[in-house]
Formats: sequence, structure tokens, C-alpha cells
Amino acid sequence: PFRSMCESASFSIGGVPINYPKIRELLIEEFRKNDGFVHVDSYEFMVPFWSNVLGYMRSSSNSKQIVDDFFKKQQKKIIKKILVLSCGKDMALNYEYDHRRYITDHMYKLNVLAVNPNNSE
Repeated sequence: PFRSMCESASFSIGGVPINYPKIRELLIEEFRKNDGFVHVDSYEFMVPFWSNVLGYMRSSSNSKQIVDDFFKKQQKKIIKKILVLSCGKDMALNYEYDHRRYITDHMYKLNVLAVNPNNSE
């Protein structure tokens, strides 16, 4: 999904309209200048490449809000999965997937917190 968002986004750099294939080409050329070679399928290339693309998406595209919403949605989804893996689906449902409340309650039960988080005092 992220890649397709990038491919369909419109960019404007210095007031000049540019598309994803051109940004990809420019980034590959920049890596080639810096390193003398580029292995486009390697981890060493992909990490900085996609970091740069994300930067362009957030600073120079018409899709900043779409990208931000996508990552927020993915974050919520992952936190829910971690909570279910941590305490089980029934307990996660009992906490209405509120991971912060679950962690705080659990820390209190383990005597890691000195104050009961459920008291209003």
C-alpha cells in the first residue's frame, strides 16, 4: 500500500511538478554518485531510499495526510496485535484494546507502581 501511495502521488520540488519514477531515478543517481554503484534490491539501498521517499511524501507531495493516516492506522493495528499477544484476546477485549490502561494495571498488580491508577485520590 505505501508503495502504491508513492507511485500515485504528485510531487512538487522547487515549484516544479515531478512524479515518483523521476524521484526514484534521481535518488538512484544520487546513490550512484555517492557510492559508485547501486544494488536496488539490497537492504543497504532500500532503507535509505524509502526513508528519502517518505521524506518527499511528507514534504513535497499532495499525499502527506494520506501517508500520515496510513501510518497511524498501521500503528493502532500493530499495538492491538501486541496487546492480544501479551494478554490474550479476552483480556484485550476486556480492556477495550486500551494498551496503556492494561500496562498500568498490570504494573500495579506486579507492585511496580506505588500508586493505584484506579483511585481518583
